[in-house]
Amino acid sequence: MLRADSPTAGLVELAHQGDVGTLGARLVRQYLELWEDPAVSGRMLVAAFMREAVLLPLARRIGSTQAELRAALTGAHLLGIATARYVLRIERLASADRESLVGHLAPVVQRYLTGELHSSDFPPGTDTCDGGPR
Repeated sequence: MLRADSPTAGLVELAHQGDVGTLGARLVRQYLELWEDPAVSGRMLVAAFMREAVLLPLARRIGSTQAELRAALTGAHLLGIATARYVLRIERLASADRESLVGHLAPVVQRYLTGELHSSDFPPGTDTCDGGPR
């Protein structure tokens, strides 16, 4: 459960702000902004927190099938980008303009959240959000 004063509390609410078709861009933008905030970035390294407290509720709230898988894919992607950009400082990512990164990353994140998943390894109904076995 998110505390009301949590810096990530607004991320879950993104599902109710604007069109679901732009959710990927809004999520990437706000996530990068949190990493760039010196008061927040250290706490953002906790991947389990992001998955359980933000990404899974977000995927559930927008009514995505396979919400757990979608949350895991989104979280892994965003954490990998944040690690490369802010921790390892890998160039072209580290110095790239935030909005440029949003433009590149948003379509991938949008597909994870709302698009078709193309893997027989994760058929519909195989995660707990769909009521099936894990």
